[in-house]
Amino acid sequence: MSQQTEKPQGRLYAIGTGPGASDLITVRGARIISELDILYAPAGKKDAPSLAHTIVAPYITGKTTVKTYHFLMKAPQEAKEAVWDDVAKAIQEDVADGKKVGFIGIGTSNLPLIKLFSDKGAAVSAYDKKDFESLGENAVKAKEYGAVNNLN
Repeated sequence: MSQQTEKPQGRLYAIGTGPGASDLITVRGARIISELDILYAPAGKKDAPSLAHTIVAPYITGKTTVKTYHFLMKAPQEAKEAVWDDVAKAIQEDVADGKKVGFIGIGTSNLPLIKLFSDKGAAVSAYDKKDFESLGENAVKAKEYGAVNNLN
């Protein structure tokens, strides 16, 4: 009789990098980043690290693979969506493979990712001490996209 080993459950973390400096990121965000198997980081320009990537760089450990994607800012909508679809597919594969995966962004840049995964039927979790309504317009939008606040 052979025993099958169950694959570990992968997880995706959408991590905000704070207002723009490495020492202003939350303690939880820094801890999660340091524990990741894979970090997805936007590239500011093709082959150049983004501000979000430079902010979290001090917290990335040697065990973390960093994957960067150039998100087109001044391109037709279908070209932008093609990049998001490529990133979503890669992230889904990594999570399905049991990896602890993070995606970083400044401000509302995680909203498209939340919407994309929600539209594809994924459960999206947010972690904050406050309810969505008191966190402002973008948090309410995340709730509309299907995100659930796990600390309420």
